[in-house]
Amino acid sequence: MTNIFGVLSSNLPKTYITLIEQEYNELKNSYYSEEKTKVGIHSGRFCELISSLLCLKELNQNDDLNKINFDQNIKNFKNSKKNSAKEEISRLMIPRVLRSIYTIRSKKKIAHIKTFDPMKVDLKFINIAVDWVISQLLIIYCNVNSDEVIKYFERVSLDDFRKVERFEDGDIVFNAPNLSFTDKLLFILADFYNKGRIDEDILLKISKPKNNSYIRTYLNRMEKNTLVHINEEGIKLTKWGMERAREVRKKLNE
Repeated sequence: MTNIFGVLSSNLPKTYITLIEQEYNELKNSYYSEEKTKVGIHSGRFCELISSLLCLKELNQNDDLNKINFDQNIKNFKNSKKNSAKEEISRLMIPRVLRSIYTIRSKKKIAHIKTFDPMKVDLKFINIAVDWVISQLLIIYCNVNSDEVIKYFERVSLDDFRKVERFEDGDIVFNAPNLSFTDKLLFILADFYNKGRIDEDILLKISKPKNNSYIRTYLNRMEKNTLVHINEEGIKLTKWGMERAREVRKKLNE
């Protein structure tokens, strides 16, 4: 994410982006640690800073960053003109999402559904929504064709799994000791499914088998079981392989 905030700071006021990056990182750390109160604190500050940044860029409004009036900023956008698709995003869509995050992080506890805490759903929404907000800032104000931005979009567009972490160089780390190598291959192939076929060398780099020769043995077995289709252009899951991959993805989110 450092590269993404570097892209943002080269196109937007660095003072804002430094503070936004700090709140974003604290929010993410709190989310993965399941510290609900801290997620609320940092998501609230994140929303205030983004609202102020947008007011500066769109309405030429200068805020004291220690005294941001979030509610007034959102009202200012509500009353502003939206004369282009860009302004529809910056003055309508983003403020509405910010309002949703701000409302959720401020709400009181509601009745639980048996032993399930609905706050978990709230936190997941906040986690996804802050990434969406950052993505829209990149689309509106930055060069969306840069490698860093493209990699970021690819990462945030993928489903998040509790036992999986993806990195900007394409690596995937699995925190699942009992995951079979076949299941690991199925997960990786599902990740690449919408991009077309994956080259065996790339699959080898990401899957990291104990012995490089293993991958051909496993792929041949998977092809025999109609889980993958292999040709000169690469490897792709079959519809039966995708069904198996969905089961693996569920397992990695338990």
